[in-house]
Amino acid sequence: MTLLRTLRTLAVGAALAAAPVAVPLSVPGTSAARADRPDVATAATVDILAQPFRVLTSVNARFTLAGTSLADADSVDFLLHRRVANRDSFRAIADNFAEPGVIDTSTVRVTRIPRGGDGTLTVPVTVNTAQSTRNDLFAAQPGVYPLTVRVRNGDTVLASTLTFIDRRDPETVPTNVPVSIFAQLSGPVTHSPDGTSTLDDDARSNTARFVTFLEQVGSAVTLQIQPELLDTLSESPEPLDAQLFERLRSALRGRSVIASTYTSVDPVAMMHDGLSAELTEQFRLGEATLNRLLPGITIQRSTWVAHDPLDRQTIGFLGQLGITSLVLMPGAAEGVEREQPGAIVSRPAGKESVFVSVMSTDVQLAATLDGSLGTAAQSGVRIAAEVISQRDDLIAAGAAPADVRLLVSSSTGELVDPDALVVAARSLSNAPGLFVQDLGGPQVVTERNPATVFPEALNRSLGGLRTSIQQARRELDAIQSMLPADDPRRARWLASLAISSSPGVSNTAEFIDGLRSDLRRLTASVSLVTPSDITLSSRTGTVRLQLRNDDDVPVFVRIAVSSPKMQFPQDPDVIELLPGGTTEVQVPVKARTNGRFPVTVRVVTPIGRVQVTSPAVITARVSEVAGLGQLVSISLLLVLLAWWWNSWRRGRRGDGGDPQDEPPTGTVSAQ
Repeated sequence: MTLLRTLRTLAVGAALAAAPVAVPLSVPGTSAARADRPDVATAATVDILAQPFRVLTSVNARFTLAGTSLADADSVDFLLHRRVANRDSFRAIADNFAEPGVIDTSTVRVTRIPRGGDGTLTVPVTVNTAQSTRNDLFAAQPGVYPLTVRVRNGDTVLASTLTFIDRRDPETVPTNVPVSIFAQLSGPVTHSPDGTSTLDDDARSNTARFVTFLEQVGSAVTLQIQPELLDTLSESPEPLDAQLFERLRSALRGRSVIASTYTSVDPVAMMHDGLSAELTEQFRLGEATLNRLLPGITIQRSTWVAHDPLDRQTIGFLGQLGITSLVLMPGAAEGVEREQPGAIVSRPAGKESVFVSVMSTDVQLAATLDGSLGTAAQSGVRIAAEVISQRDDLIAAGAAPADVRLLVSSSTGELVDPDALVVAARSLSNAPGLFVQDLGGPQVVTERNPATVFPEALNRSLGGLRTSIQQARRELDAIQSMLPADDPRRARWLASLAISSSPGVSNTAEFIDGLRSDLRRLTASVSLVTPSDITLSSRTGTVRLQLRNDDDVPVFVRIAVSSPKMQFPQDPDVIELLPGGTTEVQVPVKARTNGRFPVTVRVVTPIGRVQVTSPAVITARVSEVAGLGQLVSISLLLVLLAWWWNSWRRGRRGDGGDPQDEPPTGTVSAQ
């Protein structure tokens, strides 16, 4: 099988060089043979590896064929059928439920055609748009034509296969409608409950396929990437993963990515369980992750891709988050009532959502992509032909081109057959009447757009996780504030909480338990040492404490002190505790009264005031109230000074001291 794929890949390059209108193929698949008559040898196969699709004028087209039937073939027949009338007839023909009449045939003798060294055969055939001539295929009118390629040996049909060509009039100015291929890169959660993350082989293969698709597709596409998967890819220690990550970022340049929650969530269940605040945080984390890891890439944060049915309550809340455009995958379209087909851009019924647009991926095309259609060339051509048939039906029914949105995707959005989508995208980008664009941005709608009626409320739940998620969120928001802003544990804890509410995870309780264990380990690294009692000899004083940090990084806390008979004049500041060290903290206090009373000391987180250590109780003794002791001291000093002064004066009198100290005496003289 690997050898056959390699040979077919080599044939693509030769076919592309030989036929300007041939559709190239990157990694072709295989398809089973299709028998048209009882004498067909069902064991033989014929596959189309490359072919023309768009036909505007007469062209000498080349079809590159492979398969076991070519070894015994002496001729190849091309049978041109009547053009399809509408999309329903197209699907009936494509699914082999109906076979239209043949309007022209052409036979080529393969004995005159040199075979490739890989066993392939490139067969030329003329497709004439002007007039019917000998041994050509005359496609007179514009439209999608089924074409059967049949391999014969003499009168025996060895194998046959069906494909399509699109005949258009180059002189007619087409009415263009928007079309886009939607591709999503997602997968099972790559994180474990212990906080580690690993990219397994399936996730790595899906990512490589997604990158290759972007590198080859060329035209505009609508994209969404799971932030959780991207986060793991960016942090992988494997050199090949690092190269894959850089290839992805390079392939995304010039494109946009629709924002999403960190990992898949059920917004209806979260709203039902009263977790609207958590849904907001999940969306912000996903958007922030994309902006951090994809710098320079436009992140479309106004669009929500829904995989499960929505209700009006949830749509209203999404509008509060800034969502103005909904993309409904096939699973989300169940239970809605439409005024117009899903390909017509609409709005949710109700005045509260009049400016929210609704687009839907095509359910029938999704089912087609989910199945096995044959080689990438044939699958891509069929997809492109069906899109064109759908476009023609809508315009014929009077749909305004500006209101049409043709979204091509598998049922999950995953790249089930990326090579076929590459072929389809290239075919559609050259198709008259279609305008390939990225539909991830907001779409303008007004009250004139048709309405889509969503259920008022759906009864989906996370199954009893509400309390544990809310409690874990409160603890996380508080305890992560103890760490420096660049500590990797912050991001890891946010990821664990986000994953715990994902419906794709069966062990959600393990993620919550693992998160809370990590949070407790951080708080346990901080210890408080206090004296058993303190004595204050005045109204004001300080309480001396010691805090130890056994973690490897600085930790930030606050000290909260409380007592019924004390005042604490300052709000507690954030204290930085150095790693592996002890920090002394002095807390200023002010006593209200004398006595003996308890003082409670708590160490709390900087945000949220969640308790970090067990509270400590100190006995405070206050023997003197501030102010009275100073008054007594001053009074005693004054008494001492007065005693000294009196003693000094008495000593001077006893020694015949200064006469001025004696009482005055004298006589009166007469004149």
